[in-house]
Amino acid sequence: MRLSRRTVVIVVSVLCVIVTGCGSLKKFQVAIDSDPQGVRVEVNNDYAGKTPTTYTIPGNSDRSFNGNWVQGSMIEFVATPPAGETNLFVQRKLFRPSAFFQQGDHIPEKIFFDMHVRTEQINISEHL
Repeated sequence: MRLSRRTVVIVVSVLCVIVTGCGSLKKFQVAIDSDPQGVRVEVNNDYAGKTPTTYTIPGNSDRSFNGNWVQGSMIEFVATPPAGETNLFVQRKLFRPSAFFQQGDHIPEKIFFDMHVRTEQINISEHL
């Protein structure tokens, strides 16, 4: 079966539009601050800087976190106080990315970490 030249041009054009559309995400700035300032911030285990700082993240045109066809892992912002500091605690903020027919969380313009807040952790132990 031979495809006409016109059919080939249409198929290639449609593929280019799909690939280009998927590859061109907008970039959004997120201002990150903390109390006290100067804490280490990581995004998905990548160093983002010390507060106050800004972080650029690609996202969808509706300012939601970009995802995949399947539900991917959460986007995690972690603030860690300097070693040896007392009464300061690691803080985490989690965001859900977009997935197939599922809207992701909104990319905030600002993120603030209050390092004085002790976060509670639940430990579940199963006894059989």
